[in-house]
Formats: sequence, C-alpha cells, structure tokens
Amino acid sequence: MPDTGAIWRGLTAGFVASGAMSVLRLAAHRAGLIERMVPQELHAEVTGIDPSADTPAHQFGAELLHHAVGALAAGLFAALAPRRPRAAHGVALGLALWAVDVGALIPALRVVRVGGHAVDFAAHALYGAMVALAVSELAEQRRTPKPRALRLRRVG
Repeated sequence: MPDTGAIWRGLTAGFVASGAMSVLRLAAHRAGLIERMVPQELHAEVTGIDPSADTPAHQFGAELLHHAVGALAAGLFAALAPRRPRAAHGVALGLALWAVDVGALIPALRVVRVGGHAVDFAAHALYGAMVALAVSELAEQRRTPKPRALRLRRVG
C-alpha cells in the first residue's frame, strides 16, 4: 500500500517547486530570453484563450494548471522515491519531465521553438531539485517534538 504521507509531502513539494520554476521563467521573460511560458501555451490550447493577452484570470489559470501538473508529478515521485531523496533524484525527475515537455507536449501544442530550450531545461532541473529538497524537509518536520506550553520557535 502506498505511503499516503509521502504522497501528500510530494504534492506539497511539487506545488512549491512549480512556483520556483515559474519565477525562473518569469525572470527569463523579463530578460527577453522567452516570449511565453509553456503553461501559457498549454492553457491557450486547452481553453482557446491566450493567457498572456492581458487577462489576469487566464494567467492565473495557466499557473493553476502548471501547479497541478507539478504537484501530481511530485506526488508520484515521493511515493516511489526514498523518504529523503537527494537533489540528484529530484533533478532526474525534473529532466524526465523536461523530456516529456520537449518530446511530446510542445509538438502536441504545434509550437515550433526558435529558442527557450536552455530556460526550459534549467526550469525543470530547478523544479526537480526543489521537489527533492521540499520532500526531504517535509519528511523531517514530522519528527519535531510536540509543542510545549511555551512555544519558542524559529519561525520564518
């Protein structure tokens, strides 16, 4: 039977890591390295609405879709990976998802890339490393002692 705690940690880690991935892509957009993010292309294909056309609700929809996919992938990863995965495990996850992105998703969306490969590669590697870090840290947090009456903690 799958460890449901591991799956929940993975879902949480994937959600967090997808945000880090999106921030990297947004920075690449600002720097002029990419025109759009892959989730925006996917959202446009699924809904027929261009999320980058100054419609904040659709930009949110593209990110929601991205976070859902990232959370599900990391949930599966956490169910199969060691309790405290190493960064290399996570990077392997990220690059496997990148291979699906490049080999299946982008062609299915009928997008002909003229750039952005390095950004996409780096974003997926970052995602994977963040998933491994977050899964490990969330697993470790479960072992903290029960709170005492006086709650002095380093909370940030």
